[in-house]
Amino acid sequence: MEKIKITVSGHSFYLKTDDPKKLSEISEMLQRKMDKLSDKAPSMSLTDVAIMVALDLADENYSSSKKLSEAQSMITYTQKLEEQSKQLCEQAKQRVEELQGELSKAASEVSSLKISLSESQTELSALKSELSKVDFEAETRLSNENRRLVEKIKELEQKNARMEDAWNKLKSNQNRSGENSFSEAEKRELLTRIEQLSSTVSAYEKTFDEYANQRNAEVDDLNEKLNTLRKKYSDLSDRMNEIIGDGQMTL
Repeated sequence: MEKIKITVSGHSFYLKTDDPKKLSEISEMLQRKMDKLSDKAPSMSLTDVAIMVALDLADENYSSSKKLSEAQSMITYTQKLEEQSKQLCEQAKQRVEELQGELSKAASEVSSLKISLSESQTELSALKSELSKVDFEAETRLSNENRRLVEKIKELEQKNARMEDAWNKLKSNQNRSGENSFSEAEKRELLTRIEQLSSTVSAYEKTFDEYANQRNAEVDDLNEKLNTLRKKYSDLSDRMNEIIGDGQMTL
């Protein structure tokens, strides 16, 4: 600390200070203010001049202190805002990381669903093709079988007509003569042919029913598989759309 001498309006003072230059500038400023006031009011005493200058300096000091206080308050408020901004930025950063994770997970799931959907579409297409093929083959077999059965029925009808003629002839002979004109061998052969004809008709009816039931069972089984696959395809489509929709809303 340095001791210096300052002089204001002829009054000298010895003061200790760490900043002699600053103290000298302050004393010079004080002297200028007192000289300026003295020039404006020559009748004022030195004491009055000193008091007025002191009041002026006190006013400036008060205004400066007030401004400094406001500046400090503003600095404190700014610091709080900066701290809040940092917290918000950190929260936003964490949220972005979470959203990126969710988006990555959703994208992976959507990719997996697309693969499953594509596989289901392929399986569905193959099943449709198989069903169409089975329908075509079944229709072809049924048509051929029907045609064969129709021909066989015609043949049986013709045989049945001949048998009826023979039977009517037999009854006519019985009515005229009171006895059969057919030998026992002819009667047995006639009865055998009638039984064979009846057995053949029954066999064809059974075969036709079994074939129709088998075809219906095959078609029902394929339709069940097709409906199951369609539901799986629909569920996969809905799930994929739901995930994509959630991802868009989250973003």
